[in-house]
Amino acid sequence: MNQKGFANIALVVLVVVLVGVAGYFVLVKKQEPVAQQTTPPPVTMQPPTLQQPSPTPVNETASWKTYVNNKYGFEVKLDPSWQMVYLKNGTSTDRPEPDMADFISIKNDGKCQCSISIEETSSKNRQARWDETIVSKKSMEIAGLTAEDVISVIEDTKFRTVTAFRPKDNNSHYKFVFSTYQNSSEIFSTPKFDLMLSTFKFTR
Repeated sequence: MNQKGFANIALVVLVVVLVGVAGYFVLVKKQEPVAQQTTPPPVTMQPPTLQQPSPTPVNETASWKTYVNNKYGFEVKLDPSWQMVYLKNGTSTDRPEPDMADFISIKNDGKCQCSISIEETSSKNRQARWDETIVSKKSMEIAGLTAEDVISVIEDTKFRTVTAFRPKDNNSHYKFVFSTYQNSSEIFSTPKFDLMLSTFKFTR
């Protein structure tokens, strides 16, 4: 066999080998598993949280009547179901000038449940009765004044008295006393009394 024949055989063998290698890789490529594309889960859109509006506070004294006292320069709201008796120097003054009263007796169900009294005094001390037993005492604010809030018992009756002093001049004060009572055997509760106090304010 000459060199030319050997070269032709070698070339044929090389071509066969290359075709075989190429065919192998093509076969392996086809047999490789196709990676499945993972579809991401759908994103759930949460609806926006609506902020609940704050409840409108109820004005429990909106229907109450406003009492104005021109002599001492204050006003206060009173439940229209209450019966008021206005006194001036110990005398009833329902007419013609309740705005000049220095004592207001407030009745409900035919009995006196609370009162407001005003007097001029040179002392800033709360007057206590000799037969009075103090149950509790604390400070509170009413119409910008520091007041003394006292709960006491006299015989079978429990009293709550709120006392505040407002300067009149260098030597005297106006003493405002707000009081209410009930039978001492009952649970002491004064919601309307507290509402009345919350509406008290000076007009001058």
